[in-house]
Amino acid sequence: MKHMYTTLTRAGLVAALLFAGQTVKAQNNIGIGTGSPNASAKLDISSTTQGLLAPRMTLSQRGAISSPATGLLIFQTDNTPGFYYYTGSAWQYMDPSGGGASAAADLYGNGAEGVLTISANTDWTSSPPANLNLQYSSITINSGATLTVPSGIKIRCSGNVTINGTITVEPNLNTPKGTGGEKGIARNSAVYNDPTAISMACRAAVVNSLINVPEVGGGSGAGAITGNTNGGGGGGSLAIYAKGTITVAASGIINANGANAVNLDAANSQGSGGGGGGLVVLLSKGAMSIAGTINAKGGNGSDGIWVSGSMRSGGGGGGGGIVCLVSTATPTVGGSIQLSGGTGGATTASGTGTGNLGGNGGASGGNGGSGGVTGTSSASAGSVGFSKYIVTSAPENIY
Repeated sequence: MKHMYTTLTRAGLVAALLFAGQTVKAQNNIGIGTGSPNASAKLDISSTTQGLLAPRMTLSQRGAISSPATGLLIFQTDNTPGFYYYTGSAWQYMDPSGGGASAAADLYGNGAEGVLTISANTDWTSSPPANLNLQYSSITINSGATLTVPSGIKIRCSGNVTINGTITVEPNLNTPKGTGGEKGIARNSAVYNDPTAISMACRAAVVNSLINVPEVGGGSGAGAITGNTNGGGGGGSLAIYAKGTITVAASGIINANGANAVNLDAANSQGSGGGGGGLVVLLSKGAMSIAGTINAKGGNGSDGIWVSGSMRSGGGGGGGGIVCLVSTATPTVGGSIQLSGGTGGATTASGTGTGNLGGNGGASGGNGGSGGVTGTSSASAGSVGFSKYIVTSAPENIY
């Protein structure tokens, strides 16, 4: 019966093709709606009133296809609807603005890794995703969960991003004593031996170039000239690019703060500088809503410590960071964007001696604070950073 069914089915198909005026030429190619199929095509369909209908399915159904063949084509009906083809290693979205290889598709990714849901504390600094292909169809950080990521990370999403929990960006490494800080996105590095050489902030006019985030965010604070004390690492950098919407809910938090300077001895230490705040870039093709909190604050300078004898000076505070929001409409910001500079460390109030220097704070969106000079001046706080909103019909074009 199975053989008979196959034979009848084939016979019926041939009869239907002949009835519709199709031609089969020596079994080399087939024409539907044309008596002269193009010689380069195995199947040539001609019509001015009807189209070719590809298989339609959801993202989960697409993901259930076992061993898809290279070139397999489907139409996806949810998340980011549209045509997808299998490249041999991943599903590629065929972006209507310019195809699967367009700049827009590259920026927002192809959603190859499917849905990302973070429901428990997850640390990508020590255990990153196995194949590092950070291209998702949708992203949700659930309330109570924290995703910790390394500095310089870029996360791409072909659909919507919703942050109900926390994303924390790892700061850069602390600075040893007697060492200048990492420059980061600041105009110059923090130094440990000259309180007049303030680390200067990144200029607002160059923020567009930072949308393609660098690995290093805020500048690190300088280590103290003497004593066992470390400057704070600059806040890390993070970018999230979404072809859909980005929502930071009321419970949502993004942290990219500079680290505080650290005294490792209980005595005989100059203060070190705090790290500059980090860089956060959120870019969406759809709407953007910030009801929660984005932190890119500068780290605090450490105190000067001396149990008895000579005075010791505090370190300067780190400058506040940068938050850049890019979307097709003005982002709705009902929450809080925190970009304050770090405080300067305290100078010991008793004792003798002059000329002892605290390390300067690192810069970012704000200037770093200067370290104190014993008997002359106290350490100063870093200045506030800045946020920038960019509204454009094609966010991907300023990447």
